Amino acid sequence: MVIGEKIKIMKDKNVDMKKLKDILSEYNSEFEIFEANIENLSRKIEQKPALAVLGTARFPMRLGGQTSVNNFDNLKLLIGNENSGDALQVSEADYHKADFFITEDGDILSKKEGIKSMLPNLKITNLEEFKDTIKNQNILAKSSVE
Repeated sequence: MVIGEKIKIMKDKNVDMKKLKDILSEYNSEFEIFEANIENLSRKIEQKPALAVLGTARFPMRLGGQTSVNNFDNLKLLIGNENSGDALQVSEADYHKADFFITEDGDILSKKEGIKSMLPNLKITNLEEFKDTIKNQNILAKSSVE
């Protein structure tokens, strides 16, 4: 990521959209926020089609290529078979080339180092860590209006 590039953020449904927008309002960068079309969805945010994995998601969905399926299978092993929905969320963030996947889900956050080794371009974070990351690493251009 470089200052001036659009930052792609996939958020989990458990992330407060108002708080996320408040954090981003301090910056003058372009960003895209979206959720995967997997679970109970907000109608106020862009929806991306999800990988079709029987028993874990609902239609309409895209049919993922072999890389998407392999990522999903590996993530499911890492996060746990009982958390296939979580693995699907992370796989979707990678498929849609998100820079960040923001979640408050402890099952995902507890495995973020393992996920980082599998998907090095995706940053798994909670909302508070995201705020600190963009502030400390100057990822977004600061707004001149304060």
